[in-house]
Amino acid sequence: MTLLHDDELRAYSATLKKYRIRAIDFRLEEGNSEGSEGGSEGLPAGTVTVTYKCNGKARQYATGPGSRWPRLFERDVRHGRIVF
Repeated sequence: MTLLHDDELRAYSATLKKYRIRAIDFRLEEGNSEGSEGGSEGLPAGTVTVTYKCNGKARQYATGPGSRWPRLFERDVRHGRIVF
């Protein structure tokens, strides 16, 4: 089961396009927070680790209902925390 939703992946892809970064240069890894509930809906929560393969920099973000990870990823790209 994937923790990442289509709208999150679209936002992630839009950030890559906006900053002219190739998707192939990144690796996304999901991590399930076992026993963690994403909210009142009982949806699973977890993490996504985004690694920029060119320099090995990685950031980990929380996933689940109401997750802001795509916006946090864009902020990190904009401020050079992943891509330089």
